[in-house]
Amino acid sequence: MTDSRQEVAPSSAADSSWVRLSDGLIGGIHHTLNNRMAAMSAVAQIVESDLPEDHPLTGSMLRELRRFESSVTLLTLLMGSEGAEPVQVETIVAGAARLFEMHHSMRDLQLRVEMASELYPLYLEASALRRALMIVLAVASRRARAGNREVVLEVVGDERAVVITVSAVGDADAPDGESLDATLAGISPEGAAALLERWGGSLQVHDSGGEIVLQASLPTLPEARKRQQAGS
Repeated sequence: MTDSRQEVAPSSAADSSWVRLSDGLIGGIHHTLNNRMAAMSAVAQIVESDLPEDHPLTGSMLRELRRFESSVTLLTLLMGSEGAEPVQVETIVAGAARLFEMHHSMRDLQLRVEMASELYPLYLEASALRRALMIVLAVASRRARAGNREVVLEVVGDERAVVITVSAVGDADAPDGESLDATLAGISPEGAAALLERWGGSLQVHDSGGEIVLQASLPTLPEARKRQQAGS
């Protein structure tokens, strides 16, 4: 008789399996919503074409559809990307900021973004950086909920590296009910570090009890290419 027993996969492998599965589900939902939106847009245009110009509904349906379309695009920010590519960190931060506003445990906090100009592009999977950044923001949000309720995200860089610093001030010893929501419990920076290390990056965490600072460093596109050439 064949033994059908299998070893239980490590939690990291289980997480990876769910991410792959959820990407496919999100992609299917996104496709369906896009189809429905196209049909609704056609109907709205027909209805509005028969309305007088001064009618209060004129233009309102199409404007609402544009808002709906903007919300649907958030689903694409949750989907994984395949393979490394040149990535603008400004685009990743902008997407993470939108997701920050959507999460019910973080959207009541203020996210202050300070971005240096003319940053070099990175070379990695866009979804890996976006997910790492969301983990870091969630960790900082736990502290902010028990403090000044503000999370600060700063981005600087030179020709060799881009450095992303996320910080928050609060009470590390505050009771769980005051400091975090159940959906933020158990989220740790180790997950973000693993995502960044895969692309030559690193994550340092400084926790003074009053302030938590998470600093991610990633090689720029030119630096990543140099490392590839040196390793080949």
